[in-house]
Amino acid sequence: SLYFNLDRLQVIVRAMERLLRKEAGIRGSLQKRPEEAWVEPLILETIERDRQEREAKELEAQRQAAMDSVQIDFSSLSKIRQDAITTRDSLLTEEETEDLDPGVPRPAHFPPVAPAALDDPDTEAQTQPETAEPQADTMGEPGQTDHEEQPPEILPADTSGVPGIDLDPVHHQILQALLAGKSAQPLIREHHLLPSVVTDAINEALFDEIGDNAMECEGEDITLVEDYREDVMDILGGMKHE
Repeated sequence: SLYFNLDRLQVIVRAMERLLRKEAGIRGSLQKRPEEAWVEPLILETIERDRQEREAKELEAQRQAAMDSVQIDFSSLSKIRQDAITTRDSLLTEEETEDLDPGVPRPAHFPPVAPAALDDPDTEAQTQPETAEPQADTMGEPGQTDHEEQPPEILPADTSGVPGIDLDPVHHQILQALLAGKSAQPLIREHHLLPSVVTDAINEALFDEIGDNAMECEGEDITLVEDYREDVMDILGGMKHE
């Protein structure tokens, strides 16, 4: 804690989130800050390298899929050999047939295949291509989904304070006081709350709409980030304060 620069880590994390949101096309872009300029080239380089690796994997998967789609039926090769021998014999003239010595087997361009071997289960087993055994279904019991395996989400005890966002009436009052330029300490002490917990709860409720932390907590003081004041007012229904 004596030498760790927390502000520098926060700059890195925020710059990463801003650039990854832009890369993935997620709504709610973050505003670029001057202190993020030094780390932005490093993050962009990593994103580009990751993109190239993903493209290479996709090409390899396509190539492998194309190879797997080629099937060779080895069981039909014996029939092809037999048909070739029959065709060759039918093309021999009578004179060529008489010249053949009955005591000497006729040469064949293809090795003869015994008809019984075609029906032999062992022969068919040797010529059939090996196929992978079907993988067992590990997705769980029928009807079970991935969402059922996740721990239940803990919601606020009362979400009737602000329509559209998860803020209870107490946090709503604290947010209104900050928008009006007042201190939130009286409400925090009255309801026996912790400033850091209140800040996290409000930031989480507003994050999907703003895409950044709208509140900051320093010790016991909670402040509203001025860059997002208008955004928070719009979320709360366009309320204005002097």
